[in-house]
Amino acid sequence: MRSLRTKKGALAPLFDRLTDDDPGVPNEPVPRRYLDLDGLVDSVRGEIHTLLNTRCGWSESEIDYDNRGVPDYGLIDLAHLFTANPRDRDKVARHVARTIAAYEPRMTRVNVVVESIQKETGQLSLRIEGGVKFADVIEPISFPLKIDGGGHDGSGY
Repeated sequence: MRSLRTKKGALAPLFDRLTDDDPGVPNEPVPRRYLDLDGLVDSVRGEIHTLLNTRCGWSESEIDYDNRGVPDYGLIDLAHLFTANPRDRDKVARHVARTIAAYEPRMTRVNVVVESIQKETGQLSLRIEGGVKFADVIEPISFPLKIDGGGHDGSGY
């Protein structure tokens, strides 16, 4: 029989629920089943960070955003694009937004802004914007994110 208690918050992802934050304690005082809004945003941010710092094996011309699955997880290599070029910056932002949309279903209305690139490391700074569903409301979120660089000379993203 289902519990009549009201659920508070967003359901925590499976691996968050399985993670033991304090292995020295035999029983968790309160099992982590639900996330508050801050916890949800942190979880989404962490998953997106992992996603975007993982490279999938497809090239820009091969990727099929409508049919992505587990073997395609990650961002395509965009090192050939130059973020000093506004058209390439827009292309990077589109690829990042479509990758997030494919693998992070908790986020809606994804928008990505390319903010800067560190020439020495090739590290790309982004602003991720959108919404997350929390308690039957879409809450707006926005956070900075860095993607590890693809090129050694800083010329690519």
